[in-house]
Amino acid sequence: MIRILLSLMLLLASVNISGQDYYSYFTDNGLRVNMLFRGDIDTQQIVQRTYIKDPYYSGPRESHYQDSDLGEYRIVIRDIDTDKIIYSKGFCTLFEEYITTEQGKIKSADFQESINIPFPEKSVKINIEHRDNLGQFTLLSSDVFNPEKAEYTEFKESLWSERIHGARDYREAYDLVIMADGYTANEKDKFISDAKRQVDYIFKVEPFKGLKSYINIWIVFAPSIDSGIDQPHIEQYKNTELGTQFSLFGVDRYVGTYDYWRMGYVGAHVPGDGWIVLANTNIYGGGGIYNHYAITISDHSATGFVLVHEMGHSVAGLADEYYNSVVAYDDFFSDKYEPWQANITNLINFESKWKDMVDEDVPVPTPDINKYRDCVGVFEGAGYSAKGMYRPYHNCIMKSHSAKGFCPVCQKAIIETIMSYTAADK
Repeated sequence: MIRILLSLMLLLASVNISGQDYYSYFTDNGLRVNMLFRGDIDTQQIVQRTYIKDPYYSGPRESHYQDSDLGEYRIVIRDIDTDKIIYSKGFCTLFEEYITTEQGKIKSADFQESINIPFPEKSVKINIEHRDNLGQFTLLSSDVFNPEKAEYTEFKESLWSERIHGARDYREAYDLVIMADGYTANEKDKFISDAKRQVDYIFKVEPFKGLKSYINIWIVFAPSIDSGIDQPHIEQYKNTELGTQFSLFGVDRYVGTYDYWRMGYVGAHVPGDGWIVLANTNIYGGGGIYNHYAITISDHSATGFVLVHEMGHSVAGLADEYYNSVVAYDDFFSDKYEPWQANITNLINFESKWKDMVDEDVPVPTPDINKYRDCVGVFEGAGYSAKGMYRPYHNCIMKSHSAKGFCPVCQKAIIETIMSYTAADK
């Protein structure tokens, strides 16, 4: 299956999707857009924007405008003279999760977001769009960006980086960045060893194993004052570089950070299409958000599973397929439109999902019995809901620890993402 999917994606990647000349609009630098989201379940707005010129933009050049329709939000660059879209990128935020919690229904809060996009040659319009209650992108905020007004990145001398896997030009590969949090200056060697172990975990699992030659992996070490990360549920706090903590939204195992601008700064030290935070702890937990971050723990026995599961979220926007664990969210997925995530469906528009991968003799919905355990089907129970939401396989890494790997549908989604960033061999 992996060979067939990869061959197909290589063929697609060899086609110039946009037909546009990247260097007519952009430079090789990156533009880091720091935003502050503010709101609750009823209202949301962007109340602050800062533009920083970074050394790298590592995204695709030939296919830089990709209408993938992934993410709850989308950043869109439009040419001022023609209003033509010259770049777009979907993403998700911690803010969108907050507004589905009990607190988000009654109290407004601020959340940081940082998006890296190509640096424009001339003034452009930069729009932020979000999905409305019918699942369609609608304008949230618009701004005119003047390249001459951008701030410049100045990195601290304490930041150290190295490429530990891959040999492709960063403009022709999918670049993963592993950042340290909760490692003191004396624990640099431990971080390097832990990070290399994470790389081994990644490439044991398909489709990452089959995509190994198309991926670069970089590590960035920024020392923390304290060793370990925050555990607010037991009132234990650490002074760390990225502010990583357990117990986001009251769920002890949920690990993340509210200091996302800081993460954007550290990540910008090297080329990066996807960010991973390695938290220095032996306690179980993790978190992953599409085009935002994946966070795993360094020393727990399940760290390998946590990492690849969270990368499913952060790299390809895959949804959680479990439905019987405690989460902070209420009604996270709408029943009014088909969810955009590739691996779940409410059957409103199943034709847009994996219907073509379901054999004719497999019923829809699919009974969760031994006969169909190794088939792509439509199994009820996914996306935190036991009823009305469906997944493509009996078991998958996006569902549970016991899975042997990603199912064919999830593999296809990951391959599509990785290869869209890659200049395929022609």
